[in-house]
Amino acid sequence: MKKTFLIIFLSINSFAFFAQEIYEKPVVDERVELMGVVFRLAGAWEYAENTIPLYDNKIDRYFEKYKNHLLVEYTNTLLNKYKFSLGSAVYFAIVSEIKNGKISFNKNINNEINLIWTQDSIPKYLKLLNDFYKKTKFHNFFIKNETIRNIAEQNFTNEVTNEIDFKWFNNFFRFLPEKKIQIIISLKGGMHNFGTTLAYKDGSEEFYAIIGCGSVDENGFPIFKGGLGDLSRTLVHEICHSFCNPSICEHQDELLPQATVFYQLNEAKLNEAFYRSPWAFLCEIFAIACAFQYDKDNNNNDNVELNMPNQINAGYLWLPQLLEAFEKYKNDTTYKTFKDFMPEIVKLQNSLNPQKIHDEIENNKQAILNNSPTITGTNIPNNCDTVDYNIDHITLYFDKQMYTEFDKATINIFSTPILNLVEVGKWRDKIIGKDKWNEGGTEWTFYIRGLEPDTQYRIFFPKDVFIDVKNYYSAKDNYTLIFKTRPKQ
Repeated sequence: MKKTFLIIFLSINSFAFFAQEIYEKPVVDERVELMGVVFRLAGAWEYAENTIPLYDNKIDRYFEKYKNHLLVEYTNTLLNKYKFSLGSAVYFAIVSEIKNGKISFNKNINNEINLIWTQDSIPKYLKLLNDFYKKTKFHNFFIKNETIRNIAEQNFTNEVTNEIDFKWFNNFFRFLPEKKIQIIISLKGGMHNFGTTLAYKDGSEEFYAIIGCGSVDENGFPIFKGGLGDLSRTLVHEICHSFCNPSICEHQDELLPQATVFYQLNEAKLNEAFYRSPWAFLCEIFAIACAFQYDKDNNNNDNVELNMPNQINAGYLWLPQLLEAFEKYKNDTTYKTFKDFMPEIVKLQNSLNPQKIHDEIENNKQAILNNSPTITGTNIPNNCDTVDYNIDHITLYFDKQMYTEFDKATINIFSTPILNLVEVGKWRDKIIGKDKWNEGGTEWTFYIRGLEPDTQYRIFFPKDVFIDVKNYYSAKDNYTLIFKTRPKQ
């Protein structure tokens, strides 16, 4: 009996040890924050948002007098000339190191920064960055914000990494990197995320996942659970990039011609989402498929059913076929690792008819549109000019049972003038309003604190916020409510 207990105890602890050993403790990294501050000062839109007002206000106050530093001016020039963005800043950060107050490139890695940065910009940028780091006493600013960093790291651990089945990566890909996975929390990265791999000169690899933050608690500190989207899945997605991208790179000559055809069929959509090349398209479709496989293997098929159509409509046309291939690989142990299975995926992609798949999806879209739910009206008649300004709620009516895709649906409402919502919390700098569904899911109500008398209101309700419970279709059309309140009596 004692032996049995000991074996079980050791087994449980070995699983815990494995989960702890695959990744380093999530941290806020000084290099990433430094580049985030510089790109914010230079006006890069990804860093301009006030996603953590408590932190952003400190940045703006502290660095106000350095806005005209030559580094900021040069960054602005690069942003305008080469369209540098989130990836450019993050990549520069992780291939560099800070030692004894000096920034330099890590000489132990093989990654070439000039694949993202122009060769002639690198020496000048590094020199100016060191000058900025020294003159601003950036390290002092970083240390002074220890409280917000510590809270962010603890919340991320509790709300994200502790929720992930890290054993899945080894079970699915059948290999692990030699070094632990580095998870970086980007306080100045907004809701933008990034995954990449560092290749070291000794032949080892190190996976990086950089995750942004867009939600805060009542005290203004970063939180990572209950916001728009699931950051646990986001982290899985970014880590999967590091597992997949090297294999894609190894077979890019075979993959890119057909990937280019798929990409061009939805180039406008993919460009709008900042996937601006067939290579970026390939990397993203693999990471999306892997995250779906993670869901399937962890009994979350609802998420796959809900989001698969959205991803296909976004331009990732052969996702279903790629997931079928993943199932084949998962059930075939003759492939030692995922890398060994890549030739089969190459064959699959190149055997598909992109135009035929595209046309079938477009035809199916029309059928979906014909069966999509409709917003039939509200408790306020459209174009009514005698609305009671004391009304305390607005209700939307639907012809099918619905739900809201996110738990903060009121932040997606756009109104002129702005509605005074009954506040239950905040997401970033936006108010989350009190709301509820009726029992049948055909009426959605949100609460307001009265309207201005003798005022015309225009309220826009985006269709994608409301989802059909049965078929996961979004509402057929956006809905705009226009009305005028009666004069004060």
